[in-house]
Amino acid sequence: MNVEIKLLVRLLLAILLGSLISTVFLGKHIHINESVKKHNNRSKDIHSETEAPKDIPPEVHLESALVISSDVSTSYQTEALMTTERAVTRGSISRNKFESLKISRGALFRLLKRTGKMKDWRDLHAMLLDRHRKGLGDMGRPVSISDTNAAGKMLLGLHGFQAQVSDLISVNRSLPDVKPRVCNKIKYLKKLPNATVVIPFHNEHLSVLLRSIHSLVNRSPAELLGEIILVDDASHLADLGQELDDYLAKAFGKIVSLVRLSERHGLIKARMVGARRASCQVLIFLDSHIEVTHSWLPPLLEPIAMHRTIATAPILDSISRETFAYEKGSALSRSGFDWRLHVKHLPPLPTDILGGYAPYRTPLLVGALAIDRRYFWHLGGYDEELDIWGGEYLEMGFKIWMCGGMLLYIPCSRVAHISRGPVLERSSPRTYNYLGRNLKRVAEVWMDDYKRFIYDRNPELFHNVDAGNLTAVKAQRKQLKCKSFNWYMTYVAPDFLAKFPTVEPPPLASGVIQSVAHPSLCMDTLKREHNQPLGLARCSNPPGKYQDWTLTKDHEIRLRTGHACLEEGGSKGNNDPVKLYHCHSLGRNQFWYYNPKWQWIQQGEGWYRCLEAILPHGPNPGQVVSNNCNKSNILQRWNFGSP
Repeated sequence: MNVEIKLLVRLLLAILLGSLISTVFLGKHIHINESVKKHNNRSKDIHSETEAPKDIPPEVHLESALVISSDVSTSYQTEALMTTERAVTRGSISRNKFESLKISRGALFRLLKRTGKMKDWRDLHAMLLDRHRKGLGDMGRPVSISDTNAAGKMLLGLHGFQAQVSDLISVNRSLPDVKPRVCNKIKYLKKLPNATVVIPFHNEHLSVLLRSIHSLVNRSPAELLGEIILVDDASHLADLGQELDDYLAKAFGKIVSLVRLSERHGLIKARMVGARRASCQVLIFLDSHIEVTHSWLPPLLEPIAMHRTIATAPILDSISRETFAYEKGSALSRSGFDWRLHVKHLPPLPTDILGGYAPYRTPLLVGALAIDRRYFWHLGGYDEELDIWGGEYLEMGFKIWMCGGMLLYIPCSRVAHISRGPVLERSSPRTYNYLGRNLKRVAEVWMDDYKRFIYDRNPELFHNVDAGNLTAVKAQRKQLKCKSFNWYMTYVAPDFLAKFPTVEPPPLASGVIQSVAHPSLCMDTLKREHNQPLGLARCSNPPGKYQDWTLTKDHEIRLRTGHACLEEGGSKGNNDPVKLYHCHSLGRNQFWYYNPKWQWIQQGEGWYRCLEAILPHGPNPGQVVSNNCNKSNILQRWNFGSP
């Protein structure tokens, strides 16, 4: 009997064990099948979303660089942005942890982890069509005109760029995709805030303004671009009147609105006018002479969606003022300042470099700003006592960092910008020194004891300047419990004091740059402005304003007055023109070395290029160019500092 019971018990245990094994195996099989089914369905969805539409012309071929392969069924995970399947929501990180993230330097900078569904925001159809357009200026190709007539010269003097060239190019032209290739593999949060773009303008050339708007509408997802608000700052050009109104109404409908100011407010107040009318979650401030590229908007918005105190800006490339060619920037950089409060650019800190595509920290944002609208008003917006232009990027940069936020440049977001050249002399919009007043307000409110370095370095700018009533803005800083400027210099801009010492070190050389071959001739700007070739003129003693040069400890050749540096053109060909340009502090084509043995002024990107004098001939003034160094060429020899 006992034996039978034992056998029965063993049989029951075997049955139970078998049932358990079957259940586990079947459950796994069912789970695997469901997973495969979901994966296949998702792959089909992705394929259907990214498949080229059937109305693409037959001459347009799919190219692998623009097609998502079928195995991309989950979001591309970058080290900087996605290190987990879970999302950190807007309110899920403590203030202390966020403050620690802002200033951490011990390891590679990583933005907050993302959660939620991801989306490929690219418009592949539009990208494919753009790549095959052949019109003038399409894909950012240069356009040249053989001769500028009187009207064209007038427009060039008015705007500082070749407006006639702009008029030849479609306002709907295509642009190249210059962002890092890996950017095209990154998906962004499906749920992103919508944005209001605010564009102030004063007497902007019509085709340039319209091209800015078309690029925004054409290359921004409709669900993310909520509205564009143009603020006309008392323009008086005829075609910016009814003609502009009619065009906007016909081409863009309600997505673009136009606010007219009856008297000149300036850039800063005009931005505030637009911001007050905005209804979307994010404010984006842009200039009126820009063109955005495909997929510029989602990467700009995502960090703000992750934490509303993060403000972002795209990487600014250039549009040639002469040919309207799209010119990709040479390197990523942080924006900062020296003790004259000039904008300076430095390489990103080593802890912020992650493949050249990840967002990275910067002390200032220059040229554009994207910021959560509620946070913008929480900070008080721009100081509206800053007049016309100047200092607004300093004030907003200091305010955001010191009052709880963070600034990021976004390499996967690219916007091209026209830097104006010399313009005809015109009357100032104000009868007082508004730039000095603006900068003094910023220094007095935000820079604490460091402000004395600003006044010591540039006393002529601040002489007899009244900063105005500062009570409200100082009270606002106190109410926001903002950190000190010493904190900013220590944690946000830790290398600035070394790079830009508060007391300017003595130059390596200074004075005139005299031709050894023709000692009566010296390097001279010929009263020309930025981006114009240098010339030769009779040496003056003492050195005149346009012949007084310094070779700084950073090996920049600067005019002693102003903010201009000697820059090689970059073609490396014969007689490459040497020009004056804004000092960028990045070395490269503005790095120069004086070789006393050979009396050469050598360019530092290879040391084999030397400055050479081209002597005056007939009506042509002398010129200074760059050529390969040649020991037997006396035209390449210079005395630096002896008239």
